[in-house]
Amino acid sequence: MRATVYYGRPWVVAGYLSTCNQTANNPWIDQIIFMLREKKFSPGGNLIDLGAGPGTSILKTMTVLNLKEFTLVDSSKEALKMVNEIYGRHLKFETVLADLQTEKIAVPSDYFDLATSFSTMIYLDSIKNLIEETARVLKIGGFFGLNCLFHDDGCKKPHHHLTNFEVSFYDHCWKYFRQEIGKNRLQIVDYKDLERENEAHHRAVLLQKF
Repeated sequence: MRATVYYGRPWVVAGYLSTCNQTANNPWIDQIIFMLREKKFSPGGNLIDLGAGPGTSILKTMTVLNLKEFTLVDSSKEALKMVNEIYGRHLKFETVLADLQTEKIAVPSDYFDLATSFSTMIYLDSIKNLIEETARVLKIGGFFGLNCLFHDDGCKKPHHHLTNFEVSFYDHCWKYFRQEIGKNRLQIVDYKDLERENEAHHRAVLLQKF
């Protein structure tokens, strides 16, 4: 399964764009920005956004963190076309087509100061490749901000079926997540649970490459 597959469906695209203002002010982005400020993240760096969709998070991250360069990655050609149509006249950025569950991202290693992945991991039934690729492209000392549904026992499992988008959300095991990031020289520097759904914690997490 690919992240953000629903962007290719015209009726979903229209509905999604109507929520852009809400998305740009969602609590996950706000929490990661707060964590980065607490860790004295230096302004003026570069960002790779994994599972960018139509780019609704880039205006806020660009403005608040004063970033100079953006690379937006998604598995949907329609989403990347949309982000170019919306922001291409006003912002300078690169777009990269890649399946974050299986493919290597066509960007240099040890290059980015910051990686973000907002509401992407919940669409992946395996997060191994995403973690490995994020660790590869980050500089030493670079940060990775994300949000996901985590539970404390067992492995990944479907969370619920979202009938309008025709996709399932996945919870991921917190223990497995910590094991995978450790294998890839990533460490947790901060996290916060903002919601709880059934047995899963909707968690904002900030990692750093060492």
